[in-house]
Amino acid sequence: SSSINIEHKTNVRVLMFPYLAYGHITPFFELAKKLSDKGFSIDLCSTPINLILIKKKITQKYCCSIHLVEIHLPNLPELPLHYHTTNGLPIHLQSTLYKAITMS
Repeated sequence: SSSINIEHKTNVRVLMFPYLAYGHITPFFELAKKLSDKGFSIDLCSTPINLILIKKKITQKYCCSIHLVEIHLPNLPELPLHYHTTNGLPIHLQSTLYKAITMS
């Protein structure tokens, strides 16, 4: 007798919004891949500057199940776009980044 192995696919979507630091985003992306392998659809949210890193890492296997969602922080004169991440963020702007996150 032959058995048929049917992989169960779920329609569950997972929204991920890690803190705007590569040390948070990268592990979330790894988790997104594992969840995708189990049939979940993932929406991974971050700022455009942070998603550049992740876009380069999405292989063909995950391009249909992991969706990158850009969030745009408010325009604050003291926080240019390249500081919409903790990468390279001067310590005196950390509270400004936090303020922008809470405003969005």
